[in-house]
Amino acid sequence: NGGNATFNSFEAGFAALPPVTGIVMGAATMTTNVANAINVANAVQMMPETMLVHLGTTASYVNDGPIGEQTPSGFFQTAYSMTKLLGEQYVKETVSPDRLLIIRPVFVYGGRHDHSSVLSTLVRRSLTKDRTPININMDLVKQKAFLHIDDWTSAMVKLIDDSIVGEFVVGNPYEVYKYRVVLDVLAEQGIKPVNVTWEPDLDSLGNHVADAQKLMK
Repeated sequence: NGGNATFNSFEAGFAALPPVTGIVMGAATMTTNVANAINVANAVQMMPETMLVHLGTTASYVNDGPIGEQTPSGFFQTAYSMTKLLGEQYVKETVSPDRLLIIRPVFVYGGRHDHSSVLSTLVRRSLTKDRTPININMDLVKQKAFLHIDDWTSAMVKLIDDSIVGEFVVGNPYEVYKYRVVLDVLAEQGIKPVNVTWEPDLDSLGNHVADAQKLMK
């Protein structure tokens, strides 16, 4: 009941925010990114020996340069970025900092269960000869820092095993490409998806590059 009351207050606060054109807030998005974060944070707060690892997102942070731990938040372009930030803020207000690890990955791809990244979508469409028209919100001249799932999980496990607390951006500052270059590399390998329309004006991530200096230390 306490969790529901808190969730309701968050919904009321969210409703008071200025509207962002084109963003539709679904119940599932609120439940997954806000209500679940509230429930877990409340449970951990009642277990003083327990550490909480919260997976945030860099999609909520200003992206006019490399994204690091000090990058200001409040970059609201999608329902995902808005609700993820609300959930993270509640976790930070509820769980003691000495028991909280927040990890924010940058542009993860790869793995057999990767069915949603742009890269895997393009490869799958090419291999299956899928000709269904699809729009992808991507500006091909913007730079993206690609982080393979193996590197992402290795960094996460290392932080957890060493009982590290604090906030960390996990990204690969060395694998930075314009997506147009990625398409050229795929084409050289015979991967040429068709009926794909690119929507540069709807690319909410823009230049999505990691500043991973804190993690490297």
